Amino acid sequence: MTIYKPTPPKKVLERTLSLAHKRPDLAVDWSNSRNGFKADQITPGSPKLVWWRHKCITGCDRTHYWTSTVFRRVSSGGKCSTCFGKNKARCVCRDVQKRCSKCKITKKLASFHKDTTASDGYYGYCAACCFYKSFFSSLRGRARKHEQAGLGESTFDEKQYLKDMHGLRQSRCYYTCVVIVEAAHSAWQHSPQRLDTSNYSNTNTVPISLEINTSTGWTRAAAIELFTSTPEPMSDEELAVIRADAEPTECKTLRSSVRCGDDVQCLVCLEWKAFDADFYQSNKTECKKCIGAKGDEARKTWKGKFALLASSAKMNAATRRERGREEQVYELSPQILLEIIEEQRGLCAYSDKRVTTHGQWKMSLERRNVRIGYTRANSCLVLAMLNSTDFTASLDGDQIGNGGWNREKFEYARGVFQENYKEYYASAPPPSEGLAYA
Repeated sequence: MTIYKPTPPKKVLERTLSLAHKRPDLAVDWSNSRNGFKADQITPGSPKLVWWRHKCITGCDRTHYWTSTVFRRVSSGGKCSTCFGKNKARCVCRDVQKRCSKCKITKKLASFHKDTTASDGYYGYCAACCFYKSFFSSLRGRARKHEQAGLGESTFDEKQYLKDMHGLRQSRCYYTCVVIVEAAHSAWQHSPQRLDTSNYSNTNTVPISLEINTSTGWTRAAAIELFTSTPEPMSDEELAVIRADAEPTECKTLRSSVRCGDDVQCLVCLEWKAFDADFYQSNKTECKKCIGAKGDEARKTWKGKFALLASSAKMNAATRRERGREEQVYELSPQILLEIIEEQRGLCAYSDKRVTTHGQWKMSLERRNVRIGYTRANSCLVLAMLNSTDFTASLDGDQIGNGGWNREKFEYARGVFQENYKEYYASAPPPSEGLAYA
């Protein structure tokens, strides 16, 4: 990132007229390195935008750099823009409370995001209201798309949803019982999920954590089995079957297709179909339906699943490199994936649940560190329902939370689930039973 550097004054200034002579208290904050000239070369009334530096007096021992015109700095009384809000009574006294202008609830200052432009250094909305402002805006956008797709009209009531979530739902994830967090870029971040494919409504929407919001889909029955089951490692005989299934096979060459006018006979289903509509340009011997069915069957085998995961990882790594993430390398192959599943004894790396090629417990390829590519040491096989989006690579600053899983997060969720699920499932039944939402 290029740092702004002001243009030095061309005229030689008499020292008695300079900022250094008239306002030595401000000249102390002058940044010679970033400005490229000294404070005795500019007047206090100059409109030039320059750099200032100031050591924080709030105990963090950090040096702040900020830009401001000389005239504005002089007229503001010489206050540091970074420390201005921190030194106010509300910021120094952490127990002082503030009333949220949205929900009208008085909360401690820790419940508000910092805002250096505000008079007290904090936003007017509390952190929860800031989160739900974008939360419901995004939900309304998705609801409009569902309406356009013919999934029905949205009847979602935002106030009733929050009332039921904090009351009946106890602010817990509908499936894992983990307390959800009302803040972006955090672990267990609140996310809505529809129980079926119809549009959002209070009887079809439940609160979950972002880690659960995957395309595979969760059910309470699956959650009970996942968090309460014991590991069942594959035996040597079972791993030998997988290795044999993953061995290369000979390709069978089909005979030439038979064409009659505009129709061609598919050599798999033996049906006569339209030459242009039912066949791909690159394959005139098998119809589109048979090719799709053959692909679905192939992906249910270990060989097909390993090939699919390897090719998907290769394309994902290439896409990330095109976006400037050069560290996203690809060093895998179907053979390496076979070695990984043998090392894991057929178990998920996070949950110790036995993985399969398809169904509820199908496996997926995961990077332990999302900032690194698909290397042998950085890759593992997990349940697809635990392969959620990890936003760590796109975060900056002090944001450390993400929607991904790891071994530690799963063990935490398992402990919370086993302690609470019986009571919570009984007190918060599915909305379809007519008890969840009034």
